[in-house]
Amino acid sequence: MQGPICSSNSPYHANILSKSSESCWKKTRETDRVNFDGDVTVIMDDGSTWHCPIGDISLSGILLATNLNIRSGTIMDLSFSIGGYKKPIRVRGEVVRRIARENGEPEGLGVRFSEFQGDSLKRLEKSVTKTHEGDPQLLYYL
Repeated sequence: MQGPICSSNSPYHANILSKSSESCWKKTRETDRVNFDGDVTVIMDDGSTWHCPIGDISLSGILLATNLNIRSGTIMDLSFSIGGYKKPIRVRGEVVRRIARENGEPEGLGVRFSEFQGDSLKRLEKSVTKTHEGDPQLLYYL
């Protein structure tokens, strides 16, 4: 399997971050998302593993900056680190949308979280809250 485009400094990554703020993501979630500088390890049900940059993250899901063409409904396990914690966040998720370029080529995946392992949700909540300290709208949603 050919690996995804994973350079966080590439024009590809900048383009997906720009696309993520467009209308296809504006009103599709109940929690605010935050930009996140990091990578995620994705483990598919067949055991294959790949890595890619994180576009943004919320308490309900994550945007993966990848050119892989994975269908909506696909279940995957995700693992990523957040500042201040040694233990990674581990969560199961489902692909809910593909973001495509104008020519139809795949550009990113929207994954909705379905099951957090251990205290992963609690740690993610703390991280998102820190990122948005003083933002009354986010605190309302938490």
